[in-house]
Amino acid sequence: GNGGQMDTLMKQMRGVPAVRILKVYGRYGFLRFGPEDDIIPYERIRQITKERTTEFQFEEHGAALRLFVPMVNDDRCQVCHGSKWPMRGVIVLEFKRNELAHIAADIDQRFTTALQMVVTEGFRSIMLVGRANSTRFYLDELRTMPIFESVRVFDNKGGERFLNPPPRKLMATQAAEHRDTVEYTYAVDGESFLVRAEPVLNEQRCFACHASAQKVRGVVEVRSSLADIHAEIQRNQYRSLAVALVTFGLVWLVIRYFMRSMVVKPVQLIENVATRVGRGDFTVRASVDSKDEIGSLARQINEMVVGLRERFHLQKFVSQQTVVTIRQNEAGVDMTAGRKTATVFFSDIRGFTSYSERTKPERVIAMLNACLSTQAAIIGKHGGDIDNYVGDEVFAVFEGEGMVERAVRAALEIQTTVISSLQQTDRKAINIGIGINTGEMVMGALGSEERKALTVIGDNVNLGARLCGAAKGKQILLSETSAKHLIGHPEFAVKKLRPIEVKGKRAPINIFEVRSKKSLSKKQKQ
Repeated sequence: GNGGQMDTLMKQMRGVPAVRILKVYGRYGFLRFGPEDDIIPYERIRQITKERTTEFQFEEHGAALRLFVPMVNDDRCQVCHGSKWPMRGVIVLEFKRNELAHIAADIDQRFTTALQMVVTEGFRSIMLVGRANSTRFYLDELRTMPIFESVRVFDNKGGERFLNPPPRKLMATQAAEHRDTVEYTYAVDGESFLVRAEPVLNEQRCFACHASAQKVRGVVEVRSSLADIHAEIQRNQYRSLAVALVTFGLVWLVIRYFMRSMVVKPVQLIENVATRVGRGDFTVRASVDSKDEIGSLARQINEMVVGLRERFHLQKFVSQQTVVTIRQNEAGVDMTAGRKTATVFFSDIRGFTSYSERTKPERVIAMLNACLSTQAAIIGKHGGDIDNYVGDEVFAVFEGEGMVERAVRAALEIQTTVISSLQQTDRKAINIGIGINTGEMVMGALGSEERKALTVIGDNVNLGARLCGAAKGKQILLSETSAKHLIGHPEFAVKKLRPIEVKGKRAPINIFEVRSKKSLSKKQKQ
């Protein structure tokens, strides 16, 4: 009934261990008692009073832990607060989190100390406003709380004033005489209790009711069961363990979802792209839109695929020897030329000029591509490498063991296969002449740094081209150096022809025509 003294109580409560601040808010959510710093929004208080609950609520606030204690408008409170409102307000108590951690190191003593200081301050505040008769109600309220085993008050002579259990006069006398806290533990039926008695000093403002000669007005004793405290600690440990497990599970789920959606799935997409590119599919793309390192990797993979696709198609326009040379030389194509012995192969379509004059261009291109594609497949089948296409002419090179035999086999297969694969009208219009020469020639990369061509040049290359030019349709001409490799060969029949004059040679050169012995034997039987 003396709310004006509440600010004093609020200030004194700061001396309780781990207590940062104590405030009282009215039912409308506005501050009534306590310091005016760090005001809690009234909507938060109104939320609690509207619920009409007596349940305590905890809330983390930076370095502090807030405890909200709803105050119900009991019958005895309605004299001042009226009976219209079910709630009087909310007590807000803030604890210092760092000091709570220290309390955990000595929970029994510190918890009892805090309880004793709170009770003592409440008792002191009641006495300061001259309402000693209200002390019994205050003590009765405390005694109903399960945390207290007993709450007792002694005068300065050691006599118990607001009687409850049998007094321990000696302990109260010691606290009154020494004006200091006295505490001890004892056990009853195996249950431990902690008892703490603290003197209530006789301050100057108390002299109106208590003689000024008295140093102590009384002693407040608090007794608590350690079993209850330990049980509560154990329950809190179980709760903490359960919260930790739930938190760990949630964190694991979040991390798993994050890793799957942000890392695993994009990496799998990139892996799938790499696999399909390895199989020759250059149309695939990595669809990763993230802005992180994985997204950057996906974009680089896509750029790489585009470059590989370009190189794959460009590879069709260069010889296989060029590709092999580049692969063997990581620094690029070696510009240094060297001499090699090889066999050159030239084939040319006879009658192509007149055919192209009287045939639609689309059909000419289709026929030419069919001829060149078939020849390219046959030459590759026998180990040759197409160096270049010059209009309707194919220029190929054979190297290594059996190069002449392989070149001749390719020529014979071309003569029997290419024309027969064309339409009936095209077969009558065109034929193929082939020239083959073997000898030493210069092989290397020719051109500039920006554009190069890996090819063979020299007199023997020119001679092969001249032999092709001299060959009639369906005829295969060999030079003397090539024909020497086929003497006595079981597959081929070589026939010497009349020497011919060619450009670049002063004297006529010997030439030979080669045919398959099998085809000759069939004709003879016919």
